[in-house]
Amino acid sequence: MASSRINFNFLANKKCLPTLLIIFMLVGETGTAKLNPFKFREKTLEQFNSARRIIASGDVSKILEVLLFALDKVEPFKTFKENGPFGPAADMYKLVWNRQLEQAGYDYVEEHGQDFKNFGKTLYYKDYIGFHWVGDIFDYISLIMKVVPEQLSSGMNKWKELIETLVILLWLLFAMPVRYPVKEGDHFGAGELATSIRYEIGCYSNIALSICFMKKAPYQPRPFLEGAACSSCPTHCEFFMDEDGEEVEGELCVPPDGYYNDQKAEAAASENISSIGDIVGVSILPIAILLMIWWIRR
Repeated sequence: MASSRINFNFLANKKCLPTLLIIFMLVGETGTAKLNPFKFREKTLEQFNSARRIIASGDVSKILEVLLFALDKVEPFKTFKENGPFGPAADMYKLVWNRQLEQAGYDYVEEHGQDFKNFGKTLYYKDYIGFHWVGDIFDYISLIMKVVPEQLSSGMNKWKELIETLVILLWLLFAMPVRYPVKEGDHFGAGELATSIRYEIGCYSNIALSICFMKKAPYQPRPFLEGAACSSCPTHCEFFMDEDGEEVEGELCVPPDGYYNDQKAEAAASENISSIGDIVGVSILPIAILLMIWWIRR
């Protein structure tokens, strides 16, 4: 008679240990309530919005003024100083996630792979424009650091956050155009993140790279309106709670009202289009069955 007990002999296999270690870290990170330990969407969105806040606040311009002081006669630094719109931005929207754009990233990878030959360039798919971005690597590093002693992890976390911020900002700033006005129809890969009137983005990711897509925006000679942060919002400024529990204005504008309903309508329209073939197939199936029965009984 076969035993009803679970055989745990597989635990002796050394090849299982890395997998078990990852599972234990996931359980420690998520508990039973959280299904996505990496929270890729939330973290990626916060990275993008953090970069936009830094530009909107004008902090990048202040840093560049110091860095370029001794290099203002050297190209391309001279062009950066004269033409580079690094903030402040008066009309920069806060980005929100769009699942349709995430699906576009997934579909693009299915058709083209990671498309490394176009790394750093603008990606085009359907009516969207996109770019490569950092993948899940920072999330995996964070997860591994959960098992590092606290004395080491506290210092490492500070460095990780600093490096992550620098990577994002440099990636964005180097992709932005440096001469204005830009030509109509030109796109600038990750530099499109600085376009103030955009407020939707979606990405599909693996450990190395993400593929992100945004909707095409109306032509603007410059990526944003220069001025005090959030001073020319079409809507109103975002708000935060400070340490004293008081509401304070942020640097970004909240997206237009009704954007989520628009996203749901787009998703429904996409589902309707993709299901037309299924509907046709289902409607023809009964006729085909009746014809088959008639043919057999003839």
